[in-house]
Amino acid sequence: MAQRLNGAPGTGWQVYSKTTADVVPTHPTAEYNPTMLELPAKTAVLRKKIENLSRENDVLRNTVGALQQQLKVLHESESAKPDLQQLNELREANHHLILATFGAQDSMMAAEAVNARQTVFLSMLAHELRNPMASIAVANTVMESLHLTHPSVGKLLAITRRQVAHLVRLVDDLLDASRVQTGKISLQTRLVLLNDVLDSALETALPALAKRGQVVHINVPPSVVLLGDMVRLSQLFANLLNNASKFSNADATVWVTALVQGGNVLVMVKDHGRGIALEFQAGIFDLFSQGENASEHSLSGGLGIGLSLVRTIAEMHGGSVTVESGGVGRGCEFVVMLPLWGVATSALQLSGEDEQARRHE
Repeated sequence: MAQRLNGAPGTGWQVYSKTTADVVPTHPTAEYNPTMLELPAKTAVLRKKIENLSRENDVLRNTVGALQQQLKVLHESESAKPDLQQLNELREANHHLILATFGAQDSMMAAEAVNARQTVFLSMLAHELRNPMASIAVANTVMESLHLTHPSVGKLLAITRRQVAHLVRLVDDLLDASRVQTGKISLQTRLVLLNDVLDSALETALPALAKRGQVVHINVPPSVVLLGDMVRLSQLFANLLNNASKFSNADATVWVTALVQGGNVLVMVKDHGRGIALEFQAGIFDLFSQGENASEHSLSGGLGIGLSLVRTIAEMHGGSVTVESGGVGRGCEFVVMLPLWGVATSALQLSGEDEQARRHE
């Protein structure tokens, strides 16, 4: 219940106190679900329209260029005596094509503006969701410290803890998606061992793997040195491990192997899980892409951001990522290529080379 406290006469201050229920509106969670569920699908449709408009624009531009070249040839050739009506029709067709090109460009600009507004929305949504989640997490911690004895309390607290962790991951994905689209992901580069990167990634993915009884076999050459951001590279491989876990059966095995090839190191993450249909492989790294299992993938807790982030991080390190799959039910293999800095023979050498690399940045 709200209370009002008046200060001493003449001080001019008053204090109002309200409970959380008085100031925080209560809305059913279901009111927000449609927006969150529809966002990936609408984004994919919008991106497809932009791609189609871009292709149409290129075709129109090429056609206009060809027609202009024909007009030039007709004007310059003394032997050519085109029919006046034919020439007028050609000019009219050229005029219509130019107008169509301008129309396609306007449509592209409009679609890009919508995409930009959507990026801002994603960022705002993620930041707004952080505040209530933090409050829920604190409340959950406080209730756990009270040692409540009712048998249902422990189960309910565990459910809340898991769901808060799930929401935190989704919000982090949304923030990363916003950073990808606005180019705001930055790297803190230093010399790192590939083994350390993979160990960190495995620590992140281990809860999901252990929950399903899955095993990871890692076979990597010793002392492979990369110049990169330890946190982002770990995130890259953790996303690939989580992806392999999510789309593989319980008790499955995931293989991580690496080999040095010229001036690069190739890291392969392979599973024998669900696989990817051939027609979806080309766009699997697009933002919000969920392939043929879009609805099922949403239910499994993903927004189609992880693989897009994998590609972005790899490219920011001067590398690349590709996927190979024989189709549905035949598993898949992701191949990450990163520039090789060298091979360290000792921790002391790595430390010295790291200082040298920093001086050259």
